[in-house]
Amino acid sequence: TTPKHKEFTSFETRLKTFDKCQKKMKQDTHSLCEAGFFYIGDGQNDQMLCFCCSQGLKDWEDNDEPWTEHARWSPTCSYVLLCKGKTFVEEACGALKIENFNHEVLPKLIADYKMDSCYPEEIKLTLTKAYLSDKK
Repeated sequence: TTPKHKEFTSFETRLKTFDKCQKKMKQDTHSLCEAGFFYIGDGQNDQMLCFCCSQGLKDWEDNDEPWTEHARWSPTCSYVLLCKGKTFVEEACGALKIENFNHEVLPKLIADYKMDSCYPEEIKLTLTKAYLSDKK
Protein backbone atom coordinates (compact mmCIF):
# COMPACT_ATOMS: atom_id res chain seq x y z
CA THR A 1 0.00 0.00 0.00
CA THR A 2 1.15 3.54 -0.68
CA PRO A 3 2.00 5.51 2.47
CA LYS A 4 -0.71 8.00 3.42
CA HIS A 5 1.89 10.60 4.45
CA LYS A 6 4.73 10.18 1.95
CA GLU A 7 6.50 13.29 3.23
CA PHE A 8 7.23 11.39 6.48
CA THR A 9 8.60 8.22 4.93
CA SER A 10 12.12 8.89 6.21
CA PHE A 11 13.07 8.31 9.83
CA GLU A 12 14.88 11.67 10.00
CA THR A 13 11.81 13.60 8.83
CA ARG A 14 9.64 11.89 11.44
CA LEU A 15 12.23 12.54 14.14
CA LYS A 16 12.30 16.29 13.40
CA THR A 17 8.55 16.51 14.09
CA PHE A 18 9.21 15.62 17.74
CA ASP A 19 11.30 18.78 18.22
CA LYS A 20 8.13 20.68 19.15
CA CYS A 21 6.92 18.01 21.62
CA GLN A 22 7.43 19.29 25.16
CA LYS A 23 5.47 16.55 26.89
CA LYS A 24 7.64 14.17 28.89
CA MET A 25 7.12 10.60 27.76
CA LYS A 26 8.66 7.29 28.79
CA GLN A 27 8.80 6.26 25.12
CA ASP A 28 11.98 7.23 23.34
CA THR A 29 11.39 9.39 20.26
CA HIS A 30 13.69 7.14 18.24
CA SER A 31 11.53 4.13 19.12
CA LEU A 32 8.39 6.01 18.17
CA CYS A 33 9.90 7.03 14.82
CA GLU A 34 11.17 3.51 14.15
CA ALA A 35 7.59 2.33 14.67
CA GLY A 36 6.50 4.76 11.94
CA PHE A 37 5.13 7.63 14.01
CA PHE A 38 5.50 11.37 13.52
CA TYR A 39 4.35 14.05 15.95
CA ILE A 40 1.22 16.10 15.17
CA GLY A 41 0.50 17.50 18.62
CA ASP A 42 0.42 21.04 19.90
CA GLY A 43 3.58 20.66 21.96
CA GLN A 44 1.70 19.85 25.17
CA ASN A 45 0.19 16.51 24.20
CA ASP A 46 1.55 13.24 22.81
CA GLN A 47 -0.54 12.92 19.67
CA MET A 48 1.05 11.24 16.66
CA LEU A 49 0.26 9.49 13.39
CA CYS A 50 1.76 6.65 11.41
CA PHE A 51 3.19 7.85 8.10
CA CYS A 52 1.94 4.71 6.35
CA CYS A 53 -1.54 3.89 7.65
CA SER A 54 -2.37 7.27 9.24
CA GLN A 55 -3.37 5.58 12.52
CA GLY A 56 -3.37 8.17 15.27
CA LEU A 57 -2.31 7.43 18.84
CA LYS A 58 -2.29 9.64 21.92
CA ASP A 59 -2.41 9.43 25.71
CA TRP A 60 0.51 7.02 25.86
CA GLU A 61 0.92 5.15 29.13
CA ASP A 62 4.36 4.60 30.61
CA ASN A 63 4.48 0.90 29.76
CA ASP A 64 3.18 1.24 26.17
CA GLU A 65 5.64 -0.08 23.61
CA PRO A 66 5.44 1.73 20.23
CA TRP A 67 5.53 -1.29 17.91
CA THR A 68 3.04 -3.23 20.02
CA GLU A 69 0.59 -0.34 20.24
CA HIS A 70 0.93 0.33 16.52
CA ALA A 71 0.20 -3.31 15.71
CA ARG A 72 -2.69 -3.47 18.19
CA TRP A 73 -4.45 -0.37 16.82
CA SER A 74 -3.60 -0.90 13.15
CA PRO A 75 -3.07 -4.62 12.47
CA THR A 76 -3.26 -4.16 8.70
CA CYS A 77 -0.61 -1.42 8.48
CA SER A 78 1.77 -2.42 5.69
CA TYR A 79 4.72 -0.83 7.49
CA VAL A 80 4.16 -2.82 10.69
CA LEU A 81 3.62 -6.05 8.75
CA LEU A 82 6.75 -5.45 6.67
CA CYS A 83 8.98 -4.54 9.63
CA LYS A 84 7.63 -6.83 12.35
CA GLY A 85 5.79 -9.63 10.55
CA LYS A 86 2.38 -11.21 10.80
CA THR A 87 3.19 -13.28 13.90
CA PHE A 88 4.14 -10.17 15.88
CA VAL A 89 0.91 -8.45 14.83
CA GLU A 90 -1.17 -11.49 15.76
CA GLU A 91 0.49 -11.66 19.19
CA ALA A 92 -0.02 -7.93 19.76
CA CYS A 93 -3.68 -8.23 18.79
CA GLY A 94 -4.36 -11.40 20.74
CA ALA A 95 -7.65 -11.08 22.57
CA LEU A 96 -6.31 -13.16 25.43
CA LYS A 97 -3.21 -11.80 27.11
CA ILE A 98 -1.84 -14.52 29.37
CA GLU A 99 0.29 -12.03 31.29
CA ASN A 100 -2.92 -10.34 32.46
CA PHE A 101 -4.15 -13.50 34.17
CA ASN A 102 -3.32 -14.86 37.56
CA HIS A 103 -1.34 -17.96 36.61
CA GLU A 104 -2.99 -19.96 39.40
CA VAL A 105 -6.46 -19.20 38.04
CA LEU A 106 -5.77 -19.76 34.33
CA PRO A 107 -5.33 -23.57 34.48
CA LYS A 108 -8.53 -23.90 36.53
CA LEU A 109 -10.50 -21.85 33.99
CA ILE A 110 -9.23 -24.03 31.20
CA ALA A 111 -9.81 -27.22 33.18
CA ASP A 112 -13.38 -26.10 33.81
CA TYR A 113 -13.81 -25.50 30.03
CA LYS A 114 -14.80 -21.91 30.59
CA MET A 115 -12.22 -20.90 28.02
CA ASP A 116 -12.07 -23.98 25.82
CA SER A 117 -12.17 -22.08 22.53
CA CYS A 118 -9.04 -20.06 23.33
CA TYR A 119 -6.45 -22.82 23.26
CA PRO A 120 -5.56 -25.82 21.13
CA GLU A 121 -6.33 -29.17 22.74
CA GLU A 122 -2.71 -29.99 23.63
CA ILE A 123 -2.31 -26.76 25.61
CA LYS A 124 -5.59 -27.32 27.45
CA LEU A 125 -4.51 -30.86 28.29
CA THR A 126 -1.11 -29.72 29.60
CA LEU A 127 -2.60 -26.95 31.73
CA THR A 128 -5.35 -29.22 33.02
CA LYS A 129 -2.76 -31.83 34.06
CA ALA A 130 -0.71 -29.11 35.79
CA TYR A 131 -3.79 -27.91 37.65
CA LEU A 132 -4.80 -31.42 38.71
CA SER A 133 -1.27 -32.32 39.86
CA ASP A 134 -1.23 -29.19 42.04
CA LYS A 135 -4.43 -30.43 43.74
CA LYS A 136 -2.82 -33.65 44.96
